[in-house]
Amino acid sequence: MWVATLDKSDIRKKYKAIRRGLKGEITEAFYDAPEYGKAEKIFCFYSFGSEIDTTKLIKRALADGKSTALPCVREDRSDMVFIAINSVDGLVKDRYGIPSPEYDENKIVLSDSSTLIIVPGLAFDGDFYRIGYGGGYYDRYLSENTYMAAAGVCFEKQLADKLPKDEHDVSVDMIVTEKGIRRK
Repeated sequence: MWVATLDKSDIRKKYKAIRRGLKGEITEAFYDAPEYGKAEKIFCFYSFGSEIDTTKLIKRALADGKSTALPCVREDRSDMVFIAINSVDGLVKDRYGIPSPEYDENKIVLSDSSTLIIVPGLAFDGDFYRIGYGGGYYDRYLSENTYMAAAGVCFEKQLADKLPKDEHDVSVDMIVTEKGIRRK
């Protein structure tokens, strides 16, 4: 689906509507992917609303003994950090209503080359760029941590041929859906 002629705001509305009512989780094949197998750290987001379900992924990473962390936006909204978790119990709803770990400077996990970050998006395209929610947190984090692997996750219906991109937008290395994995 070609959407590069729409602006990002219209694309966000379009893909939020497409995503409504979809249910599912990422393909089981993801856990056999070399990127997952090699990762010692998994940075994931906790799915919210109609996003593809990441709960199983988080629980699986914890069970596999991977250092697992979820994002937390600092109170001043200056940046996003990843906070270590040991389970999904005890998460609190953030200002957007998303289950998140409480900010604790002592639990911040720093990324390195053994990190696989799971990136949300409203749409992803054939060049592995995404349209997110507009805060720029993931693009900033990815641009500052280029050594780690990045996997975008979404439903197949959230894939587009081409999306508009800005100078600061960063592509992911792979896209994982309920049906399969696409790599650059």
